[in-house]
Amino acid sequence: MLDGSLGFAAGVMTAASYWSLLAPAIDMAKESGLYGAQGQYAFAPVSLGFFLGSLFVFGTDVFLATFGIPGLDPAG
Repeated sequence: MLDGSLGFAAGVMTAASYWSLLAPAIDMAKESGLYGAQGQYAFAPVSLGFFLGSLFVFGTDVFLATFGIPGLDPAG
């Protein structure tokens, strides 16, 4: 039951992040006119930001696990 609930929550958050954050950011990049004549490269700054945010979250997870901050390491 817990695995199903976590999977559902992950799906909801993924959908929310796309429709509330990523899609409007791509539209704004298209409207700026900086990423191709018709905005064909508007995905580039959004993808870079998404990647850097993921890298930050991963780095924070590694940092917390490395320094053994109590209560934050899921392995122990």
